[in-house]
Amino acid sequence: MTTIINQKINAMLKKLVGRLGEQEILTDALNSHRSELIAIYGRRRIGKTYLVRTFFDKQITFSFTGLSNGKRTHQIKNFMLKLNEVTNNFEGEKQPTDWLEAFSYLKTFIKGMKETKKKKVIFIDEFPWVDSHKSGFLFAFENSIYPYPVSNGFPMASLKGPVGLSETATPMAFPLASLIS
Repeated sequence: MTTIINQKINAMLKKLVGRLGEQEILTDALNSHRSELIAIYGRRRIGKTYLVRTFFDKQITFSFTGLSNGKRTHQIKNFMLKLNEVTNNFEGEKQPTDWLEAFSYLKTFIKGMKETKKKKVIFIDEFPWVDSHKSGFLFAFENSIYPYPVSNGFPMASLKGPVGLSETATPMAFPLASLIS
């Protein structure tokens, strides 16, 4: 199993030029036996999304990109549309009114997936656009995702937009005690 993972990682590394430090962090998260949260931040237009999408490629189980200047209701609707692209389990369900409900749908989707040793990646792009003032997103993210017990670790790639004065994309891996299983 480890040989297959290493072969896939080597194939992914060939698609990316440079970013060796970042690739090493992502590789470590992929090879880790526990859940990982990775936050990538930096200036606009320097390849943060490309890095994640190219590196994790087919391991992305669910991907969601926040809407620029989108209201909470639009963000949640976009989230659910993306969730319905990967599963039809929620098409007849009522639209969630808050992020706690929306994350409960994501947890239900993941609990229903076949368990494998292959890591699954949840990718949230443009995190600051989703976590707008009084959106309740960060509260729901912390309370819906973190306390969930782990049986089959998920690295979670969460891409943050521009933060502070960072000049380059600098991934940081934060181990979590628990995440979605």
